[in-house]
Formats: sequence, C-alpha cells, structure tokens
Amino acid sequence: MASWSRVRGLQAQGVAYRDQVILASRHDTCDAAAAALVAAGIPVLHLGDIFQRPEVKDLLALLQLFVDRSGSALVRIAQLPGLALPAEDLDLLLAHLRRTRPEPLSWLTAPPIGLSVAGVVALQRWRETFAGLSARDSPWDVACTVLFDRTGWLGAYEAGDDLQAVTRRLALWQIIYYLRVPDGGRAYQTVGTFLTRLRRRLRLAEDRDLRIPPPEAERLEAVAVMTIHQSKGLEFEAVHLMDVDARHFERSDDAAWLPAAFTQTAGGVDEAKSEASNKLYVALSRARSHLTLYEEKSYYKAACTPTVQRASHLLDRVVGTRVQADTTSTTHRTAQGPSLPVGLKEFVTYRTCPRRYYYDEVRQLTPAAGLHPAVRIESAVLRELFVPHGGEVSTPVNDVKLELSRLPEDYEVTRPHLRAYADQLLQAGRAWSGADRVAVAPPVDVVCDGLPIRVISHRITRQGNAVTLHFVRAQPSSPLAKQHKAIRWVLKHLNEAYPPLRFQGSLHVLSTRQTEPVVAYGHLVPDFNLTHFAQALSVGQFSAAPSSWVCPGCRHFLYCPA
Repeated sequence: MASWSRVRGLQAQGVAYRDQVILASRHDTCDAAAAALVAAGIPVLHLGDIFQRPEVKDLLALLQLFVDRSGSALVRIAQLPGLALPAEDLDLLLAHLRRTRPEPLSWLTAPPIGLSVAGVVALQRWRETFAGLSARDSPWDVACTVLFDRTGWLGAYEAGDDLQAVTRRLALWQIIYYLRVPDGGRAYQTVGTFLTRLRRRLRLAEDRDLRIPPPEAERLEAVAVMTIHQSKGLEFEAVHLMDVDARHFERSDDAAWLPAAFTQTAGGVDEAKSEASNKLYVALSRARSHLTLYEEKSYYKAACTPTVQRASHLLDRVVGTRVQADTTSTTHRTAQGPSLPVGLKEFVTYRTCPRRYYYDEVRQLTPAAGLHPAVRIESAVLRELFVPHGGEVSTPVNDVKLELSRLPEDYEVTRPHLRAYADQLLQAGRAWSGADRVAVAPPVDVVCDGLPIRVISHRITRQGNAVTLHFVRAQPSSPLAKQHKAIRWVLKHLNEAYPPLRFQGSLHVLSTRQTEPVVAYGHLVPDFNLTHFAQALSVGQFSAAPSSWVCPGCRHFLYCPA
C-alpha cells in the first residue's frame, strides 16, 4: 500500500478521519489497506467481506446444520463455547453422517454408538440448545433463540471499546438484522430459503448492503475502507483511490461470466469497458474536496489507466514509499498428510484452494448444501456415465433423479430445466462412449516434482508410441484453466517417466460435444507454480487465505476456516 502520510496530513488540515475513505476495486486490496492503516496507528472502520469474519461464520455455520445431512459445519460449531465436542467424538459423528446421510439434526436423538461420556454429555447440551427449532423456522427466530436464550456466545463480544471490538459488534448487528428482513419476494423466509438466496447473492457479489457500515457507525472517528461498489450513493470530504491501473479499470469483473457477444451493444459499444469506465467515474465522484490517486508501480506490467493518464496535467504528482502491513495468510499444517498417490482431480482441487482439498480429502466432508444445482447435476451425470475401473457397469443408477429430489424448495420451478439439462449431458456422454455406462481407464501413476500423482482418465488410446489420455467434463473451460495446466504438467512428467512413449491429452466437453487437444508442457521455468503446489501438498500445508473469486462458490464456505 502507499504511504499513509497523506491521510494524516489531511487530518492535520482539519479533515477528520471519519470524513476520509479508502476505495479499491477488490476486497483483498481493501483488506491490505486496512491492515496497513492499523499498523500505522490510524483508526480504521472496515467491515470487509462480512462473510469472512469469524463471528459471522459461526452464525452461518450454525444455520447450515439445519439443512445439511452431512453435518459438515460441525467442524466449526463443535469448537464454540457451550457446544464443544471432543475431537474423537466429532470424527465418529461425521463418519456416521457421511455413511448414513440422515435428516439434518436427527442425529441428536439417534447418535452413533461409541461416543465417549463427554461426547454424550455434549450432545445432551446440543439437544437442549436446538430443541423445537427446525429448518422451516425463520432464521431470525433461530438466531435469537440460540444466541440470546440458550448459549453465551455473545458474551465474548461485549467487552472492549477499541475500534476492532466495535467493528465485531457492528458485523454481528448487520448479519442478525439481515436475518430479520425477508429477502426477495417472499413474505416469510426459512433457514433453508435464506441460505439458498444468500448463496446466490454471494456468487453474484450482490451483498453490498451488508458490507457498508450502518448509519450508527458514522460518528466513529475512523477512516472508512470499502470497495468502489460499496461506495455508490456515498460522499466523503477526502477520497483515497487505490490501484489506479489498467488491470482494474479496463474491463468489467463480470465480463468473464458472459460470452463476448453479450458484452457488445447493437451500436458496437463494448459493455465490459463501459462498465469499467463507469466504475472509475463512481470512485472519482465520491470526493467533495480532496482526491488522492494511488498507482502501484511494483506490479508486473503495471500501467496507469488511460483515463487518468489523459488527465495527468490536472493532477499533482507525489512520489511515495510503498508501505504494507504483513498480511501473509495463516497456514494450516496437519500431521495427517495427503493419501498417496494423489489423484489428478484432487490435485486440481488443491491448486484451486488448499483448504477445499483439506475438507474434501483429509476431513472427507461432503456437504451438498452450497453447491450450485447445475454443478450437482453435472456430477450426478458423470457418476451415471462412468464407474471406477473394474466396476460393474450394469448396476442400476439414478443419481440424477436423486439429486433433483434433494434440491431445496427454492429450486422447484427449475427442476424440469435441470432434468432437461441432465438428459442433454447424458445423451452427449453416451454418444462419446458408445454405451450407456462404461468404466474409466486404468490408473497411471507418475511422480511429478516429487509428488506421486495417480492419473485417472475416462479413456486411453494408443497408436504406435503415441498414447492419448481422454478426459470428459460437463462445461468448457479456458486453455489457461487449472485443469488444462495440470494435465499438461502431468503429461510432461509421463513423457519423461515412460520413454519412448509420447503422451498427449484430449478434453471432451459434453455441453458442446467438442473435443480439444491438450499438449504436454515443454521446458518449465524453475519457479513453475505447480511445482510449489506439489511441494506444499506433499508436506501437508493447507493455506487459509480467503479469495473473493473462489470462496463464494465453495460448498465449505460457511464454516471455513475451521
């Protein structure tokens, strides 16, 4: 971050801290700015990504217990005051739920055999805490009953008058009040419908109201930190706009979600660039009297946005020293390392998010709540099309029908469309394989940068020395996507491990019925990123760094990190 002498200088000129704001395009930039201000001794009001705050995660994890058969949120709830559960009993309970998938919270009255005395006592407290509550109750009623009547959770947040303690209480006030007001067109919302709509809002980044401090916070003498999106409709005496570079103001963050044709108007205007320009206008127009722009020069290929460059004759240039607080993410290391060899699919999961791998593979948590319905249907389709190598292909399956039956009530009207989508994918898969159901190819093991990897493809063909590993996926992805890169990386090591064979890959997309080749990497640079991930996974490192891109779509989001 830039030097904060400008913030102090304006305060010395009579511009109070509460009349200044730090704006940025991204939440991670806001987090870093807030940390740097705190390190510099400047009071900060920053709710940040409210759904990443631990006090809010505790409440959301509790609500997830009411709708999730796997009970995965127990990994977080079982650590809270009054609801602590011994680690051995927690593992036993999670294994039982993973195996039986009972109705949510029904295990309170029918727990597994083998719990310790302390575990039995703990579950009795749980029964008393959740007695009479269900997923069909209002989330406001559930939260108030648990927080105010039956537990002492809030006691830990009563103490402290510093800004960080006040911010924690503000965040809790925001989320609890949010539970009270029905979202969307419903006059009454249940725990289930609330969580479904919350997931939708998070994926679309439509949670602006929750990230803005309430009016009661305006009297706090502190610099506000927020994204440009959050600042719409607000004004401040002084605005500090971070990262005025082309990366943040040349394209819209939404552009990647839509086909290019959808971002062009009838007149040929690029809507993505237009939206980016509008965002810059919003940021610049929040200032009443003072506007300071910060350009980060240390980033690779950084370039100031052309709009600001064209107005440079109107600006006073100030060269500052980059000051940044230590915001290094905490690293979770477990004594239980990965099960070797690591599957290629699982390695891609680790590359996407090490915490997701930890929950999926180490803790073996399997919540269906949180996954987008289309993703659940796509997974069910692949399970119907393919069985493990050596498995029985004639075994009847109804995975798609089962997933459709388990969808929340909010998705009732979309069930026919999801059924049609599943049928489309099934037809494409059977056309590709030539059968209703087939077994995947035998696994191929290879060591990649010291990490044993097991490659399971859907088909293997050979012509002379050329061996092709065929992979199938539901939706297309970019050649720069993580799966593409991982396959190319593995193919390179297969070529080195099994000469004179020449390995290559292909990726078939069911939704488009298109197949594209995947070519092995050639020479890799010494600091190739997949090498670092392989080394980190081999020693059991699981980073807890949040991501505004990855987290909202993750099924473990409501209780991570735990």
